[in-house]
Amino acid sequence: METEPAKLCECGCGQPSPIAKQTDTKKGYIKGQSIRFINGHNGSGVNNPKWKGMVKVNCAWCGKEKDIIPYSITRSNNFFCDFQCHGKWKGNNIVGKNNPNWQGGLSFEPYCPIFSGEEFKESIRERDARKCQNPYCYGNIRLNHALSVHHIDYDKKECRPDNLITLCLGCNNRANKDREWHTAWYQAILYRQNKLIHRQKGSEQ
Repeated sequence: METEPAKLCECGCGQPSPIAKQTDTKKGYIKGQSIRFINGHNGSGVNNPKWKGMVKVNCAWCGKEKDIIPYSITRSNNFFCDFQCHGKWKGNNIVGKNNPNWQGGLSFEPYCPIFSGEEFKESIRERDARKCQNPYCYGNIRLNHALSVHHIDYDKKECRPDNLITLCLGCNNRANKDREWHTAWYQAILYRQNKLIHRQKGSEQ
């Protein structure tokens, strides 16, 4: 195949585009022909003839002015200098009824008296072999690592052993979403666990 004369970069810079050394259908290259753009001149940002420049906005937390690309305006109503400003803003605004996970203030309700004792919670952890009971937990093999005792039905006053299960902090936090699903999930796990315990006791007798 003969190599065609180099064409100019389509960004309008006036420089000749390199010749493709091999065909690449994903990039639109044909061996022996000029590629459309010089590397970095692919029509994005300031190289795009329709480029209208950066847009100035103010940080929603500290008020500091910053430049963003115009497309970002369509994605959010709030903009931030960095993750620190974003975190401070969320801590001040995404709380209480403004939080999508708000459950009507259930987290402020008191636990049943027996749950305040560490000895009772330790008995639940011991029953569960001192490991997270979620079989899909990433840290399931890390025994004795930050174990919580979770109320399966989310009622803090229901402290029966069959309503409590041992979870790591990660699984306990994730259980705050999709509560109906997690309730059914951990009820099934505890039910299966109790059946296995009864089988073992029966075989020992």
